[in-house]
Amino acid sequence: MRCRRSMIMTPSAGRPPRQKARTAIMPGGPVVALALAAGLSVAPGVVPSAMAAIYSPANAGTKGTTNGCAYVTNAGSDTVSVINTRTNRVVADIPVAAGPTGIAATRNGRRVYVTHGGSGAPPLVSVINTRTNAEIDTIPAGQQSFGVALDRSGHRAYVANDGSDTVSVIDTRTNSVRATIPDPITPADVAVSPGRHRAYTANTLANIVAVIDTRTNTVTATIPVGRAPNQLAVSPSGRRVYVTNFRSDNVSVIDTRTNTVTASVTVAQGPEGIGLSPNGRRAYVASISGFVSVIDTRTKAVVATIDVGTQPQGVAVNRDGRLAYVTSTPGPVGKVTVIGTRTNAVLTTIDVGVAPFAVALTPHRCGGR
Repeated sequence: MRCRRSMIMTPSAGRPPRQKARTAIMPGGPVVALALAAGLSVAPGVVPSAMAAIYSPANAGTKGTTNGCAYVTNAGSDTVSVINTRTNRVVADIPVAAGPTGIAATRNGRRVYVTHGGSGAPPLVSVINTRTNAEIDTIPAGQQSFGVALDRSGHRAYVANDGSDTVSVIDTRTNSVRATIPDPITPADVAVSPGRHRAYTANTLANIVAVIDTRTNTVTATIPVGRAPNQLAVSPSGRRVYVTNFRSDNVSVIDTRTNTVTASVTVAQGPEGIGLSPNGRRAYVASISGFVSVIDTRTKAVVATIDVGTQPQGVAVNRDGRLAYVTSTPGPVGKVTVIGTRTNAVLTTIDVGVAPFAVALTPHRCGGR
């Protein structure tokens, strides 16, 4: 679960009751560990991993459809892995500060912003130059930062500071903090609406989503959702916000015009990450029980459940909507699972660093590195 103020050194994620102790963070965390110990069941109708036997990152039949890169935060190895999505090979591992967690890329793919929420993590955001695949700057932020999102212009980055109960607003042209917004308890994730002057945070312990006016940098509304809201995504139109509720095993659908929940979609147990297709017609929800639920956003129903293995966490969908990338921690070495969205089948998996947390995609060429 993304909103972790206190974590344990296990390849899982989640949130226990609020406490100040700073222990190790991994994708997952205490809530996940407790859930796994209790034994999670999974809804029927699972789509088997049609190509689960394919574990070669360079398998010719599973290459991506674009020349972009996937950037993956490895919370356990303090690196960001760079995957060439055409060849499905890791082409670089970028050293960063301790406990990298959230990640977001500018629309032009030139910069990547990384938060740090792990054990002993400094309160900062790392800035990566994707041409050189090197950290070029660090920006002060709050304690235990997890979610990060950029506005449409790329000039503002919003950082959810789970340990400080704030949201940092960063000017990406100067790499400086322009504002710090008090936010209701434990903001775990943040998403920005395209062109609607709104940002949204998932506030786990309060069971709400907070609405931020990005012109005034103030919280203007709070919306009750399910139990332990974790991660969220805004539709391309800005009219809907989708929120994973870790303890409710569902996704809340918010109408942004009325700031009310209009539907709740049951998914596989322990939902964490969520990614939308570019047209907004599909939502991909990763649950720690080992499955990705595919939601038809028009009917608000799960149309497929894909077995992706142990403890999936972060999700991103590429720009043509044909591939979804899911981070997971099946063992000592983390993996990124590549899903073909036309068939809802696992195409391949790629070894990355320890305890991968989140993934962001860039459009530029990765070849030659």
